[in-house]
Amino acid sequence: MKIFNHKLNIELMVGTVAILTSVISIFIYLEQLKISREQQKASVYPYLWFEGGVYDNDFFYYNCENKGVGPAFIKEIEIYYKQKKYDSFAKFFTKEWNQKNGSDFNKFPYYFDDLEEGSVMKIGEELQIYTLKRNEVLVKHLGYKVITDTSFHFKVLYEDVYGGRFMNCDNKITVIEKK
Repeated sequence: MKIFNHKLNIELMVGTVAILTSVISIFIYLEQLKISREQQKASVYPYLWFEGGVYDNDFFYYNCENKGVGPAFIKEIEIYYKQKKYDSFAKFFTKEWNQKNGSDFNKFPYYFDDLEEGSVMKIGEELQIYTLKRNEVLVKHLGYKVITDTSFHFKVLYEDVYGGRFMNCDNKITVIEKK
């Protein structure tokens, strides 16, 4: 008894191989598309970095810089110090000024700008959040005591142009996955 008594149909075999090749090509195309999208997202990745310190015991600075390759859209800011929450770096540092020196702003040799919710930081942009000069007591307080205190923490939530979310928490950047 013959089990395989059928003739081999070349047209059927060629058609099957063609369909299989097309299906494999579709999967390869979809994988390449996924990789291409990831590369596009990586090409606009923002990277916010905060830095502060003291020069010559007479100059305090606190800056934010976008060291990434794309703009950062600021969504949320939280600053914590001694279990109190602040929604602005400038408000926080100014409050420390008031506690040390009162509210006489004529004696307040400073410059400040602020990172605010809804603002955008361009590629390579550096923002001087706070600069204080010629006040050794407050410079040392802000530079050596406040920003090095273990109770000083900040969180900045920001997005890239594709809506990817990132959290800078005490200069530790994490990607926030979409739900």
